[in-house]
Amino acid sequence: MRIHLRLRACALAAVSATVAVAGVASAQTQTGYASSSFEPSERGSDWFANESLDLRGAFRPAIGVVGDYGYRTVIANYLPDGTIAASVNRNQVLIHPGASFVLFDRLRLGLSLPIQLYSHGHTGFSNGVTYPPPANEQSVGDLRVSADIRLFGQYGEAFTLAAGAAVFAPIGQRNSYTGDEVWRLAPRLMAAGDVGDIAYAVRVGYEYRDLTETFLDTQLGSNFTFGGAVGVRFLDKRMLIGPEVYGRTVVSNGHAFEGRATPIEAVLGAHVNVTDDIRLNAGAGTRLTDGYGAGMFRGLVSIEWVPSYGRADRDHDGVFDDEDACPDVPGVRTSDPKTNGCPAVVARSDRDGDGVFDDEDACPDVKGVRTDDPKTNGCPPPPPDRDGDGIPDSEDACPDVPGVKTDDPKTNG
Repeated sequence: MRIHLRLRACALAAVSATVAVAGVASAQTQTGYASSSFEPSERGSDWFANESLDLRGAFRPAIGVVGDYGYRTVIANYLPDGTIAASVNRNQVLIHPGASFVLFDRLRLGLSLPIQLYSHGHTGFSNGVTYPPPANEQSVGDLRVSADIRLFGQYGEAFTLAAGAAVFAPIGQRNSYTGDEVWRLAPRLMAAGDVGDIAYAVRVGYEYRDLTETFLDTQLGSNFTFGGAVGVRFLDKRMLIGPEVYGRTVVSNGHAFEGRATPIEAVLGAHVNVTDDIRLNAGAGTRLTDGYGAGMFRGLVSIEWVPSYGRADRDHDGVFDDEDACPDVPGVRTSDPKTNGCPAVVARSDRDGDGVFDDEDACPDVKGVRTDDPKTNGCPPPPPDRDGDGIPDSEDACPDVPGVKTDDPKTNG
């Protein structure tokens, strides 16, 4: 009996210990980080996530806001059949207000602040660790401050190169998945250009991120960042439509482009200059990898004020040279690219109907022929004069021998 009681006590103790250990393990909670893989371009760019490098102007501002919806950007658990069991960040709605300023026709300064309007998710579990959904529906993210300088080329040319860097101030919240709570530094190199109606952009960079923690099954840390875009310009280059790809991969763990440490997304966007100063943009896309931060769906909209300051207008007719079919002659704006900026066509009269307009016709009431001499243009051709003595053959008594004019028809000529 005593042995039985001792065994029972040991068993109860073992069960209690197991429950206690499980309770401690399940009590471990992992906070989040700035998870979204979408980082908007500077205001004034023709693209959502890439740079068109329009660094023109002595003091040229651009102001705008980007609306950003991400669906299932952080998925924690899957069922054996592949069904999603828990999305830590299921729905996330942000806006990115920002501004840029171009100085000295070469230097651009930029600001962008993500503001989370709504976020919702479900608790995930992995290896005894709890991954809670965003703690706050509303939050702010890490403030981005940037500077870029144009190294080569000009906007609209076949190749423009620029370099710069962005600094992220840690004002976001990890438990809301909007910030890292550590500083980030991101140098970058960018190229862009137009070849006919085809526009493109590429960028590469490095993001120093002093956040070396394990999140679910991947190691956080510094990233290699990249992006690219290509599109076609329409409507006299007032509309741009094309796809973009952007992403990052953690490189500080020595396993770049592996697992869920490499979120990559693609979006198809349309960008329209509705006026010379107002631009509207809309796009939608999805993830190309299942890296953390890449959404199963991404929806983007934005509106920007981008003044046309800095665009050349040689003839000062209000139609910029890149749209002006007659850039050196003042004209009027038309919807036809072949006549836009050219002088207005005025109806020209031709009273005698000889094909020479009256304002050029030396004989506007007598049908004639076109000549290079303004004194005879539009006048009838002179009568035949074979000997060239100035006396028409019909009046020349000697039409084949040069002579002099007289009053006697028998000797005239």
